[in-house]
Amino acid sequence: MEPPKQLKGFEKIMIEPGETVSVTIPVGDDRLMMFDEPSGNWKLFKGEYKIMVGSSSRDIRVLESFKID
Repeated sequence: MEPPKQLKGFEKIMIEPGETVSVTIPVGDDRLMMFDEPSGNWKLFKGEYKIMVGSSSRDIRVLESFKID
């Protein structure tokens, strides 16, 4: 069983109070794959995934989801 939250990418940025910046963090298929014990291989599983953005796992500021068919 996979943990409920996994770090798949990060970028540390410093901004001033009130400043807004855009940050792109690529999360390719290779970062979403999980080990499939029956086959003994890494696999991209179908389903709904959530992207959480925040300053820590306890400070989530953006939550989005996407599906893999």
